Amino acid sequence: MTSNLKYTLTANSTAIGVNHSTNNTFTFNTGSVCGGGNTNAACIMNGNTVMTEQVTNGGYYYNWYAATAGTGTASMASGDATGSICPKGWRLPANYTSDPDKSYGSITEKYLGFHVNTSGDYTAKMEAIPLQFLLAGFYDGGAFYYGGVFGDYWPSTASTAANGYNLGYATSFTDPQGSNVKYYGFSVRCVNTDL
Repeated sequence: MTSNLKYTLTANSTAIGVNHSTNNTFTFNTGSVCGGGNTNAACIMNGNTVMTEQVTNGGYYYNWYAATAGTGTASMASGDATGSICPKGWRLPANYTSDPDKSYGSITEKYLGFHVNTSGDYTAKMEAIPLQFLLAGFYDGGAFYYGGVFGDYWPSTASTAANGYNLGYATSFTDPQGSNVKYYGFSVRCVNTDL
């Protein structure tokens, strides 16, 4: 995909299938039910748990549990989750070490020449065709941070029980093998399962 994942659904829609192998479902809601008393909010929920935060530009932010459609758990300390919130025929990229042919590390290696944390301003290349990544910022505890400064994207791979790997970039670095807390709301890019 060349844009961040954003399910475009109507308010309080029927459940949407997000894990096509297990048929786990999430529901789309709007209003204060999404948390923070924001009546203009929109979110995807798993039961009474808010799984996403709405963004006005660049798709939705998903925590790692939502990005992996609930197949990634707090006890999962390594390896790849089996499901994803990606549409059928698409999936989350993996971390470089677990799936070098379909990972953020292999993407940066192909287009930027490296697959590890590298200093320097690569934003022009990250945001150009064919990658088209965004410095979309992230959510932490319901607050939005660093829009236009950082871009953070979840893969399917856990790095510890508390953290998942992530692609992160800014004007000063690009790190396709970063690691961050699983409850942070990051962007999602899906890759075609045929790649």
